[in-house]
Amino acid sequence: MSVRAPAGSVGKTAYDVVLGRGVASLKGNEFIYQSLVKMDFDGYWKAESTGSTFESLSSDSISTAELYCPSEDEQHKIGIFLSRLDSLLTLHQRKYEKLLNIKKSMLEKMFPKEGEVVPEIRFKGFTGAWEQRKFGEMANRRSEVSASGNLPRVEYEDIVSGTGTLNKDVFEKQSQKQGIVFHSGDVLYGKLPVSVK
Repeated sequence: MSVRAPAGSVGKTAYDVVLGRGVASLKGNEFIYQSLVKMDFDGYWKAESTGSTFESLSSDSISTAELYCPSEDEQHKIGIFLSRLDSLLTLHQRKYEKLLNIKKSMLEKMFPKEGEVVPEIRFKGFTGAWEQRKFGEMANRRSEVSASGNLPRVEYEDIVSGTGTLNKDVFEKQSQKQGIVFHSGDVLYGKLPVSVK
């Protein structure tokens, strides 16, 4: 468990390790581990952290933290269930990372390289050279403005770079603030410079 910023991050190891500074070793069953994870999700450890320059957790704040515990049999069942969910998450994360790498590779190969007009990989039946066009000739920028409180708001920080996904449920961000209306299938892009992000 991390006791320095970001304090409260919890992990477990399946083999012997030497801990560096800022990490506390705790021995407990799977239920205890999952309880610590929940406390981290709930922001408990952040609230318990102290320090002006670097937030940290004291051994007292960890040892005196309170949690609800069911019977050992129920602890065991909860621990196994949540551990299996963790395994599924890890498996899907690995699949996601593999697919993301495949996509990155395909983006490089299915678009012409600098100074070339033909991509490395093409679908069968396509052979012609690509034409250089201005972006404004290929897409229209929307200018439909609305202040409807029924529409969710999307800000630049909501867009996950490189994946084309949103990092949160934007339907929770409804407001009366005026903005450009986007429709299903429209392409969103951030206009702020990278340094601002």
